[in-house]
Amino acid sequence: MGVKQSIGTGNFNAAGTWDAGVPGTGDVAWMNAGHVVTLTAGPQVLGIVLNGGTLRMYFDITIDDAAGAGILIKNVNSGGIEHNGVANAWRIFKSVHTGPNIVYPWTISVEAVTGTDLRNLDFSVINFEGNLFYLGNSTFSIAFNTPSLKDYLVCDNVNPPMRESALIEKPIRGRTSGRLYTGYYSAASMQISGSCKFTSALPQYIDYLQRTGMRLSFFSRYWHLPKCRIDGKPIFTSVKGEYLSWSLVLREDV
Repeated sequence: MGVKQSIGTGNFNAAGTWDAGVPGTGDVAWMNAGHVVTLTAGPQVLGIVLNGGTLRMYFDITIDDAAGAGILIKNVNSGGIEHNGVANAWRIFKSVHTGPNIVYPWTISVEAVTGTDLRNLDFSVINFEGNLFYLGNSTFSIAFNTPSLKDYLVCDNVNPPMRESALIEKPIRGRTSGRLYTGYYSAASMQISGSCKFTSALPQYIDYLQRTGMRLSFFSRYWHLPKCRIDGKPIFTSVKGEYLSWSLVLREDV
């Protein structure tokens, strides 16, 4: 188990594509610049690193429930993720576990590129399943609903994004009422809420994010705002016991 790097264009499931055999459970599949790696069967891996290479998905990928699980997009502006080319047939990244059984929520990390203020990533061809609520960017992140912090930080509500009906949208797999935004024509807003202990650092984190106007991404099982900022003043209210309820609005920064 470990990092297995592509040594050329080829089949993900062929040993000759990699420097140390086909990536599997516990492995990170690292795709180097100029290499196109094609999935011909659905693997389970610890993580995916796109170092300028391209992952062509004809099958879905299962992510381990283990420390360090996730997807990393390195500091290059080439390569990416392609699906099977069939309209409305998304490919899926999913955790090996779902819902509250997940111990290690996996995340998507994007490194900054020198001289680039903003990297536009197109997630319209893939769907994320089994990952929990996540708010952050390449330098800052908050993961909610982590079982080990169950009584500490919880996100219990995500109101659907509100947009003009003329925008380009696609239904999310398994949730016909859900919509995934695939255009950049007008801003959308989304409200998320939950609870945390008085001792939580969340109020300070949220205040910092709001004051600095930091650009973020929000992911949940059904909703995704690829680039947004906290809109207005987040609300923190004392509730029974040692908890605070909180609510904030995310607005797309387009």
